[in-house]
Order: sequence, then structure tokens, then C-alpha cells
Amino acid sequence: MNGLNQLLRLQKWTLDEKRRQASDLMALIERLQGDIAKLDEDVAREIEVARSNLEASRHLPPYRDMMGKRRERLEQSVADVNLELERVRDEIAETFGDIKKT
Repeated sequence: MNGLNQLLRLQKWTLDEKRRQASDLMALIERLQGDIAKLDEDVAREIEVARSNLEASRHLPPYRDMMGKRRERLEQSVADVNLELERVRDEIAETFGDIKKT
């Protein structure tokens, strides 16, 4: 019975670790989405400045291109982290199922 208790404790510890990992990934997704929102706000602000300033309007197209590329990288990061989160959630479900079998 002692071996079974140790196995159960190990599975619960693994489950807790996976849950912490999922929580960290969700926090990272929120941070990345916040970065995207801030980037969008910055671009909108620069567009407003460019409307009233000829010099700023000359620099707007390269700035928007650069920010567009940065936004794409952030969106790709969000997609990558979402995939990792799904993988971790699958592992949580599998570990939880193993605990229920025990």
C-alpha cells in the first residue's frame, strides 16, 4: 500500500506542476495580448501626430511597417503559447485520469 500512496502523491505533485505551468502560460498570453494592445495604441497615436505634422507623416510608413512586423511576431508568439497551453492541458487531463484510475 505504501508504494501506491507514493505513486498517488507523485501523480498529484505532477498535476499541481502542470497546473502551475498552465497558469504561467495563461499569464504570458495575457501579457503578450497587452503588448499588442499597447502597440496598436502607439501606432494610432503616431497616426494622429502625422496628420498634423508633415515631418512625422514622412516617417509614418516605415514606422507602420516596423510596427506591423512587430505585431505579427507578437501574434505568432500568442499562437505558439496557445499551442503549448493546449498541450499542457492535455497532459493535465491525462494525469487527472491516471489519478482517478488509482
